[in-house]
Amino acid sequence: MARLLVLLILVSTAGLYHPVHVSVSNIDMDPDSGKVSISIKLFSDDFETIVNRKYGAHLALKAQQDPGEEQKYIDRYVASTFNIWINDEKMEQLKLVKTQMNDVSIWLYYECEYRKKMRTVRISDALMNDLYPDQTNLVIVTFEEHQKGYRLNNKNTEISFRI
Repeated sequence: MARLLVLLILVSTAGLYHPVHVSVSNIDMDPDSGKVSISIKLFSDDFETIVNRKYGAHLALKAQQDPGEEQKYIDRYVASTFNIWINDEKMEQLKLVKTQMNDVSIWLYYECEYRKKMRTVRISDALMNDLYPDQTNLVIVTFEEHQKGYRLNNKNTEISFRI
């Protein structure tokens, strides 16, 4: 009976914790329009923790509340840990398009524009690396009909490639 009770507790709480520390970033580059769309998925509880530690801001993402005024801290953190350079020009103005929350994650959607011919791209993704030494950041880049995935971590935070 005791084993059954322990098993029941483990099964019922398994979805509450996530021992894997991972983020997913999708970057869609459209050379014709110059539009670069970025979507970033993070675990809500981890993201709340890092924003609180760095800026003292209290987010309520797990409660699916819109961050409201606290969005500035979210954008500040993303700007300090996630960057894109096209032809060695840093994309300074990542514009937040929307946020989408569910019970375990937050999706952040950003856009920027680059009007010149895209030749080289460099992406730096250190999201959540300052919270977890085993953090993995998956980056998926789509350019025209090509798609390539990358795995970044604390030791390897950048990728670069030619288009």
